[in-house]
Amino acid sequence: SVESSHLSNEPRSFEKHEMSIRVNQPDLIIGKKILLIDDIYTTGSTMIACQNLLLKSGAKEVILFSFGLTTRW
Repeated sequence: SVESSHLSNEPRSFEKHEMSIRVNQPDLIIGKKILLIDDIYTTGSTMIACQNLLLKSGAKEVILFSFGLTTRW
């Protein structure tokens, strides 16, 4: 799980997300193509941190998909 920071004034960072997530069973993803789905894409830091972790854990490819995009006015 990734700790939500959207309610705070603290900027999101890849390092913060990477420290809060882990792959429990890397043997299930080694050499696999993975589709990573998120509900909302704001800065992309959560998705990219998860993508990086999955690739470091042995995934062959990680495709990112989001249902929505947060825009700033």
